[in-house]
Amino acid sequence: LRHGIIIRGSLPYYVNGFAIKLVTFLKPSVLKDKKTITEAYEIDKTPFYIIGRSISALYSVLEIIILFFLGKLLFSIRVGLLSAFFVGISSLSIEYSHLVAPDTALSFTILLTIYITFLAYKYNKLILYLISAFFVGVSAAQKLPGLLILPLFLIIFIFSKLFRRLTIIKKVTYLLTFILCIFLAYWLSYPYLFIDKKEFIKQWISESGTSFAWGEIIIRNIGIFGRANKYIFQWLHY
Repeated sequence: LRHGIIIRGSLPYYVNGFAIKLVTFLKPSVLKDKKTITEAYEIDKTPFYIIGRSISALYSVLEIIILFFLGKLLFSIRVGLLSAFFVGISSLSIEYSHLVAPDTALSFTILLTIYITFLAYKYNKLILYLISAFFVGVSAAQKLPGLLILPLFLIIFIFSKLFRRLTIIKKVTYLLTFILCIFLAYWLSYPYLFIDKKEFIKQWISESGTSFAWGEIIIRNIGIFGRANKYIFQWLHY
């Protein structure tokens, strides 16, 4: 379960690994008479790609559903339907639902976190805030930039009626509890991070540098409008 990619998160690897284990258990022929999954993968990668891409597609469908409920919660059923429709025909969403990548999983968990947070704000339920905080950690485990949802979560909680009614001690206690929930969710999703902290820091620096370098290359050579045209072109050929 240990791998060398930190920024991409660990949870998608575990989910895909569990799905592959389950499929090979229910249908041993996928292993091609080999003893291990690795040996079978080297012979024929197709079944494993199908499993991974199916999971990405499932997350993409769940993303559409949760976006409908989010639009309905914040505005109306019409807004929810329109939101679900536009994300359903989004070229970028369609592209990532075809890939064995954590992006659709990240989008879904972020939207789920936002939805639960606004539910908590509407009904002033502490348990919903705790669940939302847990999913902040899950989002980070899908892909580390998922942690960027944390400021929105904290802002919504701080401006809630529930927060205003609390004493200063309880406010600090609740905030610390939320951080603990986030930490717990991330730890459950990636325990190796805490076993080898030096390696984590090393890879974080390395992969951050790589990500920024690629970002600079994309901006210089493609540009914002060029990239948009690229995705439109790909969508037309699906």
